[in-house]
Amino acid sequence: AVVVSVLASRLTRYDFLGGRLTRQLAALNKYLSQNGVSAEMAFRVQRSAEHALSGINGELTQDTVELLSAVSEPLRVEVHFAMYSRVLNWHPFFADCIAEVPHIMRGICHYAMATMLLCRGDVLFSFGEEPANPRMYFVRKGTLTYIRYGTNTMIQEPNWVAEAVLWTRWKHQGTLTAASDAKVA
Repeated sequence: AVVVSVLASRLTRYDFLGGRLTRQLAALNKYLSQNGVSAEMAFRVQRSAEHALSGINGELTQDTVELLSAVSEPLRVEVHFAMYSRVLNWHPFFADCIAEVPHIMRGICHYAMATMLLCRGDVLFSFGEEPANPRMYFVRKGTLTYIRYGTNTMIQEPNWVAEAVLWTRWKHQGTLTAASDAKVA
């Protein structure tokens, strides 16, 4: 009886969440249609929204996990450090910083790092763009294509791009596009 009750509860929850997702997607489609967005662009927006809400290949981002906001701030700092220090360790400078000044790197992981899920075809930045909010990106999953002067470079884990934005005022020297569904930090 307990197993049946648990299963029924979960099925009801999934049905509720599925209905909520369906309503949200319908509202999004109506909004895009009312504002003259092309069918192709609307499809890309809907796919991106579905991935953001349900995750790409099961991946979730912090903003889709409501209970994280109930966790104490100091504990979230530790969670972010656990999540992002592994990624930052790929880079020699940040690996040294984690070893030498972990208290500072905890703050960087908490305040400056975030996970972004990308759908195939999403453009992360374009040639000549001067980012308003400069970000270096670490590829955690998937494949990105960097195109510079007609040359394509495939970028996968454990690589990073756009490091120069940390050290100088920067204009991107190429275009970075998700070649597959991807996860970057």
